[in-house]
Amino acid sequence: GNVLKVSSIKEKIITAYNNNIKTIYLPKENKDDLEDVPLFIRDDLKIIFINNFDEVINKLFKTKTSKK
Repeated sequence: GNVLKVSSIKEKIITAYNNNIKTIYLPKENKDDLEDVPLFIRDDLKIIFINNFDEVINKLFKTKTSKK
């Protein structure tokens, strides 16, 4: 399904950072909210913007195709 914009992005990202989470998936609609997050935190994280939940599934569970 489609991923919608969420609130309190700054607080969520800082909490993830403080808990040593290095990769964060965010709705593309929240891209402008990153301006509120301190630069030293943004620089230490891998932030991936998504539109659809399938994008997360495909990134997390990459399937390998077998070559015959």
